[in-house]
Amino acid sequence: MEQILTKAKINLTLDVVAKREDGYHDLKMIMHSVNLYDKIKIRNSNCGKIILKTNSPYVPCDERNIIMKAIRKFEAETLIKVDGMDIYVEKHIPVCAGLAGGSTNAAGMLKYLNEKYNNPLSWERLIEVGKELGADVPYCMTGGTCLAEGIGEKLTPVDSLPECFIVIARPNNRGISTAKVFKMIDINEISYHPDTDGMLEALKQKNIYDVSKRLFNVLESYAITLDDEIEIFKDRFLKNGAMGAIMSGSGNSCFGIFDDADKAEKCRRDMKKLTNQVYVV
Repeated sequence: MEQILTKAKINLTLDVVAKREDGYHDLKMIMHSVNLYDKIKIRNSNCGKIILKTNSPYVPCDERNIIMKAIRKFEAETLIKVDGMDIYVEKHIPVCAGLAGGSTNAAGMLKYLNEKYNNPLSWERLIEVGKELGADVPYCMTGGTCLAEGIGEKLTPVDSLPECFIVIARPNNRGISTAKVFKMIDINEISYHPDTDGMLEALKQKNIYDVSKRLFNVLESYAITLDDEIEIFKDRFLKNGAMGAIMSGSGNSCFGIFDDADKAEKCRRDMKKLTNQVYVV
């Protein structure tokens, strides 16, 4: 059996800079991988079929699953028939949470298949294939800390976070539709944009306090109208000593940055009173 570990991401900043003619939005955001993983376990099968199972009741196990879509996209691009396999996805990344749980699964599968079949796709083409599956997939294939532009596919590696402790929490509700959040956006009504350049400089200087002060997500004000727990969670982080707190992606998970492991652990215990989906990374 082979195993792929696929990391979640958080957004240190997220800005919406333009509405595109295709209906999507041009974004400018800084994304950072965190040590919260899904495990994809793969066993070769002689039956010729691809059978997908998962421990999550919220994730489909048929062709709607983004892992299955990644496999079909790889087959279409390479004209290679993927061998039969049993796939078990052990989900730890919350779904519908703005943490790229599905995207990182798709990215992991694409990279695995390309390597398994002797790299029929160049890295550049693999990124393009990933983009067709979802805006966060190219980033999840790269990982690390990146400035992402376009719809998320134009990636520039940047300095990573200095040593710190991050607590991630997601409300125990059904989550928020990304499409619904983006439909609410009126570019002309956005009055405040994140200081992306300032954030990049803070990362370069390894100054966790300046990083924490510059956390900002343009989507947050829209998402809060759909889920008021976002604001409750952010306030709880700050009351527990977080230097800064923000919603990740299109929500509804939030995270706080701490400079002390004990504070982070105390916050985790306190957040457990609100939700069972809490993680220190």
